[in-house]
Amino acid sequence: MLPDADRAVLSGGLGLDLATQFHHAFERGIDGMVDDDLAFTLPWGFDLHEITVPTMIWQGELDLMVPLAHGQWFASNLPHVSVHLESGEGHLSVGVSSLERMLDELVVIL
Repeated sequence: MLPDADRAVLSGGLGLDLATQFHHAFERGIDGMVDDDLAFTLPWGFDLHEITVPTMIWQGELDLMVPLAHGQWFASNLPHVSVHLESGEGHLSVGVSSLERMLDELVVIL
């Protein structure tokens, strides 16, 4: 489930941190993850066009966990959206490679 771009960022500290976080997250079972997955199949209780705050989408084109079409759909259905569909990036690597730009953009919209 990981493209080479994601595997590359898992070496060293990030990989260890994520493994520790996943271990802690699932110590008491997978119920929370199941609830999250089931929530994807139900209405959210609001229309995306009701969102009035600036929204950023950052997704890697190589993401194997969230289809690129999902990010593209959000990009075309969210008002006030800033879209960054990053070439050559995966699910994890996009956050590592783009963190500084993400924070810069966040400072501007706040």
